[in-house]
Amino acid sequence: MNNQDKTTITKEIKVQRLRQNKTQEDCATILSISIPTYRDLEYNPNKFDIEQMLILSKFLEWDFFEFFKEIYCKMQ
Repeated sequence: MNNQDKTTITKEIKVQRLRQNKTQEDCATILSISIPTYRDLEYNPNKFDIEQMLILSKFLEWDFFEFFKEIYCKMQ
């Protein structure tokens, strides 16, 4: 994952979180991790594991598979 993709994903996670009026604390709680750990994941999305992304996307009502598909298509 290059820095541009990482930045795009980070921004999108934040947009989706704010759209749902969720805080980093809310996301950390749903993932059963600390707030600093969540903050690190949000700014370094390549550190998320698939289970965490599934939980987070459901919590934020966000189809992250579609989002990643869009990123991939732009790379082609």
